[in-house]
Amino acid sequence: MPNVTVMFANTKGGVGKSTLAYLTAIFLAATERARIVAADLDPQKSMFNALLRFQSEALHAEDWSESFAGVPIERGRLRNAVNEAKVSSDILLIDTPAGFAATELFTFMRPDIIVVPVTASDADIFTTKKYLDDMTHTLGEMAAEVGGVMPQILVIPNQVYDADCVSRVRDSLRGLRVQIGRPLPHALEFREIFRYTRGDTNVGRVVRRESKFFNWLGERIMGRLQSNSLETEGRR
Repeated sequence: MPNVTVMFANTKGGVGKSTLAYLTAIFLAATERARIVAADLDPQKSMFNALLRFQSEALHAEDWSESFAGVPIERGRLRNAVNEAKVSSDILLIDTPAGFAATELFTFMRPDIIVVPVTASDADIFTTKKYLDDMTHTLGEMAAEVGGVMPQILVIPNQVYDADCVSRVRDSLRGLRVQIGRPLPHALEFREIFRYTRGDTNVGRVVRRESKFFNWLGERIMGRLQSNSLETEGRR
C-alpha cells in the first residue's frame, strides 16, 4: 500500500515540532479516511503521551524514543520500526528531537515531506537557516545518487505576532530550496494543548481556530499520498 511519510524536524528546540505533529495527527484522524501512525522519537515523549487518549482505529501512537536515546543510535531497530509503520499506515507522522544532525535519519526514513517550524527570533532563525542549508545539501546529494526527487520542505513561521515576523523568516531563508508555508499566530492556548481537559475542549478550540492552517497542511499531505498512489499504480 502507498504511504506518505512526514517528518517534523528542526535541530533547534522549542520551535513547536511536537505541538504541530500532535495537532496534525488529531486533525487528519478527524477529517480523513486514512490509517495514521504518529511516532515519537523525542525522549520527552510529549506527543506520544498526549496522543494515547486519542487512539482509535484511524490513529495509532508509537514510542520510538528508546531507539534514539543511545549512542550510537540503534539504526537497525529504528529502520525496522519505520518499515513496519509504513506498511501498516497510509500516513506516517514522525516527531523528531532537537539536536540531531540533518544527515542522521533521512537515509532510512525516506520522508516525503519535512515540516520545519521556526519562530521569528534571531536565535531560532540563525540555527534553522544553518540546519536547512545542511539538510537541502544532504537531500540533494541523496536524490542525485538514486535519481529521485528531494522531499518537499515546508518551513512554518510559528507563533508569529504579525506580518513583519513572517517577512523576517521569509527574507532570512531566501535562496534555500524550501517552501515558506502558512504562518501560525502566537497564542497562549498552544501551551495548554497537551493538558487533559474535559472533552479536550482546549485541543478542539485550537484546531478549529487554526483550521485554515491545518486544512492547508492536510491538503499537501493528502496530495502527496495521492501522488505516491499513482506512482505505485504506474509501476505495476
